[in-house]
Amino acid sequence: MILKNLELTRKCEICSSEFEPKKKGQTCCSKKCYSKKWRTENLEYRNNYKKEYYHNGNAAYKEFCDRKSTLWMYSMSIKEYENLLEKQEGHCALCNNVHDTNGYRLHVDHDHKCCDTRGRQKTCGKCNRGLLCGVCNRKLGFLEKFMLGFISVVSKDGSWESRALNYISQYEVKI
Repeated sequence: MILKNLELTRKCEICSSEFEPKKKGQTCCSKKCYSKKWRTENLEYRNNYKKEYYHNGNAAYKEFCDRKSTLWMYSMSIKEYENLLEKQEGHCALCNNVHDTNGYRLHVDHDHKCCDTRGRQKTCGKCNRGLLCGVCNRKLGFLEKFMLGFISVVSKDGSWESRALNYISQYEVKI
């Protein structure tokens, strides 16, 4: 229905461009602007819907969202993650903890000297080293931060420390 007795042009509420309304009460120039307006006006509804769907909806969607947000931070695709997991034969690079043990995925390990992830900043992706279980990830972080900076670590062959030192030397940052 085309309106005849309306002003010829209006200003869009979102982008401030001039447009000719095609319907009575039209305040936006395009579907894109209208969608943006609707999203801002219904932010609480959208957030509640997403939370409800995420927690009570599709389990595959929850897994996808979790994986996507984790891998985004490390500049890694899902395919790269799966290839690295296959290369490590499905377990932690430093121990035999298996991927998805107790519902936990292996963490992406990277060199903090290259990229700092505090504040959820994205890494360059070149400093990714491997996949570690949560325990090994924390132990390796402690080893790198406190022990390697101050003392030279001497470890027995076959111990976790020797595997960790070998792992670190194997993945020197190549930027």
